[in-house]
Amino acid sequence: MSAINPLIRYHSGTILNRLNPVDEAFGTPIMIYDQNMMDTDLGKYRIEQTEPKTITLKEDHNAKCITAGQIVFNMITGESVIVSSKYSGAILPYNYTHIEVDREKVYPRYLVYWLNHSPKALKQIKLYQQGGSMIKKMTHKQLQALEIPLPSMEQQKQIGDLAHSRLRLKYLKAKREHLMDTYLTAILFREER
Repeated sequence: MSAINPLIRYHSGTILNRLNPVDEAFGTPIMIYDQNMMDTDLGKYRIEQTEPKTITLKEDHNAKCITAGQIVFNMITGESVIVSSKYSGAILPYNYTHIEVDREKVYPRYLVYWLNHSPKALKQIKLYQQGGSMIKKMTHKQLQALEIPLPSMEQQKQIGDLAHSRLRLKYLKAKREHLMDTYLTAILFREER
């Protein structure tokens, strides 16, 4: 058993079919967290932004909602992210899991980076995804079985913050490339308009 196991708790997402949508006059529209949102939280620059799907629920709904700063793990792709403020309050579907950590002992950015990039993590996740079912989906039991190394908090912060800065830099470079392409197209082909 990994030394990190007592420091982590896993919370399943909501089965959307079990929710009871209501008319907008009787409830509040709530975003549903999806792969497009996860890609944005992963720092992937998207040229075309898609509108998030929403569902209108009463205020006393029992759907699992996420808030900014929480860790979300995609049980199908094996990717994890820290939820941005942009998607705070979104409903977490069943294919995702909220990973809650003891923040005094586990730095969230470190755990997310380790899950997404560590050769040891990727090997374990890939092994679990090779099951016999048609949809390769991890289970909570498999998540709990991951052997996660836990360096000192100082090392976790160094690794996590460096990874976060690198992700931000990759996003800004992709955005710059897109803006440069858009600008050049507008300038070079302005007669065609």
